[in-house]
Amino acid sequence: MAGLLSYLWRSPLDTLYKRAVGWRDANEPLWSVRRFLSSPRGGKAVTIGAITWSIYEVADAAIRALAGDPTNRIGV
Repeated sequence: MAGLLSYLWRSPLDTLYKRAVGWRDANEPLWSVRRFLSSPRGGKAVTIGAITWSIYEVADAAIRALAGDPTNRIGV
């Protein structure tokens, strides 16, 4: 979800810039499912976001377990 949200936040800014320099048609929508699905950057953004968030969650759970936080134990 983090990767998808970062892509949705970045996409309109990217489109506005590309319209300004003439790389996209002025009528191109700010968000486009077609562009997202055909763009390697769209898939990469979602993948990197998912991996980053997963690492964060595992690290957070491990640190809490090692610190002895009784409210958030791994496996409980």
